[in-house]
Amino acid sequence: MLLVVYDISDDKRRRKLHDQLWEHGIAIQYSAFECPDAALPEVRRIVSRFVREGDRADVYRLCGRCASRALRFGDVPGDGRAAEQVLDVACA
Repeated sequence: MLLVVYDISDDKRRRKLHDQLWEHGIAIQYSAFECPDAALPEVRRIVSRFVREGDRADVYRLCGRCASRALRFGDVPGDGRAAEQVLDVACA
């Protein structure tokens, strides 16, 4: 699973990024998405088009074990549609 989080300063670019990521994953917050690993090439392409100086976007690749151990509080999305930096998170 990929966890995509971003902070885009321009409202218009942020909205366009959100709309395009929606085609590849599930929005878990307005600026955070869960996407399948297979979407990485497309996610990388999309995110790189919208990040400018002063913005930030991170893509974390979580293994199945780590993803299944995530703690969630509040509203949790159900199954549905769901800078170029990919961080592999090593699980213990």
